[in-house]
Parts: sequence; C-alpha cells; structure tokens
Amino acid sequence: MVGRNFFKKFLVVGEKQVLSELEPFFALGLKADSEILYMLGSDGKDIDKNYERVRAMEKQADEISNTLQMEITHGAISSTLMGSLSELVEKCDTIIDSAYFVVREIRRYLNAMGDGNESYRIEVKNAYKTFTEMIKIHIESLEILQRMVQAGNIDQMRQERFQIEEKEEKVDNYKDDLIDNFYRKNGTLPYLTFLHLMEMAHKADDLLDTCEDISDLILNIANSIAV
Repeated sequence: MVGRNFFKKFLVVGEKQVLSELEPFFALGLKADSEILYMLGSDGKDIDKNYERVRAMEKQADEISNTLQMEITHGAISSTLMGSLSELVEKCDTIIDSAYFVVREIRRYLNAMGDGNESYRIEVKNAYKTFTEMIKIHIESLEILQRMVQAGNIDQMRQERFQIEEKEEKVDNYKDDLIDNFYRKNGTLPYLTFLHLMEMAHKADDLLDTCEDISDLILNIANSIAV
C-alpha cells in the first residue's frame, strides 16, 4: 500500500527516484531545441555539427531510458504504477527522438535544395519563422515539466499541466494555419518542399502533444500516490 508521503519521498530519496530522474530528458530536450533554433535560422550554414550533437543526445536519452526502465521493472515500485511509469519514461525518450527527427529533416532538406528558387525560398523562410515560434513554446513546456517533477504538490502540478494544455492548443493553431497555407501554395511549391514543410509542421506539433501526454502521466501518477 502506497502511503500519503510516498510521492514526496519518491521525488527525493525513495523508490529509485524515477520521477526526479526524468529531469535529464528535459535538459536534453532544451539543448536539442537550441540546436533546432539555430538550424532554422542558419540557411543551411554549418548545420552538420548541430545534427551530430542532437544525434549524440538521442543516444544518451536511449541509455537513460533503458536504465530507468530497468529501475522500474526491478526496483521497489508498486505494481500498479509500473505501467504508467514505463509509459512516462518512453514518452520522455520520445522528446529527444522527435528532436532528432526534426534536425535530420532540416539537414536533409537544406542539403538537397541548396539556394533554390527565390519564390519558394521565401515561403520556406516564413514557415521556418513559425516553426521557430513553435519550438520556443516547446522550450517553455519543457521548463514547466521540469517544475512538475520538482513540485511534490498536486495543486501546483495541476496548474502547470493547465499551462501546457494552453501551449499545446496554441501550437495546434500554428500547425493548422501552416498546413492551410501549404495547401494554398501547393501549385507554386516543389513537391519536396511541400512534403518537408508538412512533415515539419506535424512534428513540431507532436513535440507539444508529447509534453501534454507527459504532464497527464505525471499528474495521474501523483494522484494515485496521494490517495
């Protein structure tokens, strides 16, 4: 039976510290986002190093994920929480997987298209400005998740979770507006550019969806521990 003080203990010294050990994922996510922001504004200059750094982060996140999954399945964790905690770790790992997808997609596109035609280069540049805003919102959401795992207070967690929901809705609107514009401009955009921008819009939105899923899982776990 899980006691009322378990969640605080869980965050600080007990039960393998699984929740507090999620923080490296968020720290890696913030670093990866900074690399993405650079690439979005770089016009393709010196992006290989950014790509390689995020690639290394993705491998590091996999190692953290494997370690935490072992702690969950072999540690002193309540059987009723194992599934939720395992899913939570998997979602946190997805943050870095998605960031790696984004930098790989940017690198492939910019290397393939070069300078390109001026008309659709402007469309790409404008879209990249919106992607930049979406990534900045993702940074804010990661910072909220950091506060959630540090909080140890259900009411504060609920407030933080609500903020992430608002940010996810804002990014969802960005995505819908972008996609509407891409379809309107489809006749003037090369197919590769259209496909690239669509992929980027969906993946940037996925980053916020993942943050919302993580906040839900953290809050659900905290609620189950507190009862």
